[in-house]
Amino acid sequence: MRILDPLGETLVELAARLETAHVPLIVGGGYGLVLRAAHLQLTKVQTLRPILPIRATHDLDLFLAGEVIAESSCMRALRKVLDEMGFRPVPGAEYYQFVRTAVVGGRGREIKVDLLAQIPEDRRAVSLDSRRIRPKGFRAIHAHTAPEAVTVGKDLRPLVLSAQEWEAQVYLPHPFSMLILKIFALRDQHMDPGKGLGRHHALDLYQTLRMTTEEEWRRARALFAEFREDPAVEEAVRIRLALLGAPSAMGTLRLLEAAREEGFDLSDYPVGDFLGHLATIFPA
Repeated sequence: MRILDPLGETLVELAARLETAHVPLIVGGGYGLVLRAAHLQLTKVQTLRPILPIRATHDLDLFLAGEVIAESSCMRALRKVLDEMGFRPVPGAEYYQFVRTAVVGGRGREIKVDLLAQIPEDRRAVSLDSRRIRPKGFRAIHAHTAPEAVTVGKDLRPLVLSAQEWEAQVYLPHPFSMLILKIFALRDQHMDPGKGLGRHHALDLYQTLRMTTEEEWRRARALFAEFREDPAVEEAVRIRLALLGAPSAMGTLRLLEAAREEGFDLSDYPVGDFLGHLATIFPA
């Protein structure tokens, strides 16, 4: 799949430079949805509902598998490539957020990479707290601790992307994993005006379900059954009940606010249907 935007070009170059170090990149967040929508439209696979335009984003949320964050050689290679590409650590978020300035249309634009990591089953090779995780023996790069990424390495969708002179393979999380990540993000931001009250996370949840295929729906039900006793999945159910358990719930209101801001007509996939489908995947 050909990529033409500056954010995607940065992703392809980063992934290509990391191939020899065997550091796969799992693309979450808003850009993960952008890639997913483009792939589905290209392959013409039928989804639960037609795909709406995906919101613009300026960040790359990159998830690292547990075996990557635990391996110092992988993390050294990642830091080396970020340095070579002109990325610098974001003050206050060293060293799991990096930014560089790209020239787009003759003007400078900042592109940010946010590193997040699945917590490995064997924690002996990592140092971690509630905010950061890194391999023992190497301090120059971390990732944001993401216990909610418990299934992020399951049923990944590989995508081969090309941009300029680069070509590389990246991976998209399964919709079930994306839903968990977005449920937690909505919880964290739904009362924070500085983060847009989490409206874009509520809309991303809605978009993720719209873009689910029949096979992915079945697999999501199976993944819930497999992981239902995991603390992160149990918490996702509680958040779903609190924020998206009714038409009047706060998360539902955030979705409606986001839809108004974007000018989206939700009548072909009513909010009640969305809430019901979410409850089917994450039953109480």
